[in-house]
Amino acid sequence: MGSESDLARATALATKIEVQVGMGDSLVQRATEVSPQVVAAVVANSTSARKIDEILQVELSRAREILMAERELLLKVTDELDQGAVVTAERIRALEEEGASRRLAS
Repeated sequence: MGSESDLARATALATKIEVQVGMGDSLVQRATEVSPQVVAAVVANSTSARKIDEILQVELSRAREILMAERELLLKVTDELDQGAVVTAERIRALEEEGASRRLAS
């Protein structure tokens, strides 16, 4: 897993939440910078690793909920992209409105 992978970036962000910005279980700032070395040191500690894993699991669940809630729209956008279309913000809004109209009609 490279240092720029989505999981590595999410782990670094969760570590920052836990040890730097006071959003973890403790208000004690344990690092002024969250470098790859800090992430490695924090996740080497089993207690910290569990806390970071909990943050990642919660956010994974939240991401899944968002994707499932927007599944219909995402599939429409995917279809348009597969057909070679350029999908603008305006087109996404139009697809969103079409979906809302259909839901209201049913």
